[in-house]
Amino acid sequence: MNLQLMSESQLAEHDHLFEKMGHLPGVSDLRALDPDSRQALFRYALFSDENVRLSAGLSSMSACDAFYNSYYWFLIFSKRHHSKLGYDAGVEQQSFRLLESAPSDVDWAIIEEIARLAKEA
Repeated sequence: MNLQLMSESQLAEHDHLFEKMGHLPGVSDLRALDPDSRQALFRYALFSDENVRLSAGLSSMSACDAFYNSYYWFLIFSKRHHSKLGYDAGVEQQSFRLLESAPSDVDWAIIEEIARLAKEA
């Protein structure tokens, strides 16, 4: 099992990309999110959008590594969103949709480890 999640400090250098994005597909109003939730959502987008990864210089990342990081940051977003605004079935459903779209060669033991790490974060 080889899990390499990018930390908040490693991702901080890419924060300027988020300001340029201004919106995310499926999110009607980013301003309605608290800053911590919004940051986690942008970090999810960094790994889930190939063009954004290219802009950040992360295009050499494997599909599985991009998925692992994307899934981790979505779980962090979900946790932060839940703590600020309460349970949201749509956010929970989106995390299951992400699993359904996982590359065929993901290691499900790594997915379980990511879920544990996100819960502890």
